[in-house]
Amino acid sequence: MGKTLDIKKIRKKLKMSQEQIAQKIGVSRCTVNRWENDHWNPSKLALKEIQRLLGNQSFIEKHNK
Repeated sequence: MGKTLDIKKIRKKLKMSQEQIAQKIGVSRCTVNRWENDHWNPSKLALKEIQRLLGNQSFIEKHNK
């Protein structure tokens, strides 16, 4: 699958709490916490919601290095 998406880094860059990003994406805060701690990976649908929230893919690529 390659390098995993660093949700925490992206969330911090957006200056959002786990609760805030969870509400925007439509998942629970616990789910975001699990993503950040590598217990789960975001689903394709969740990744699309993150991309929609961020506005463009280049942000993810740039800030996930």
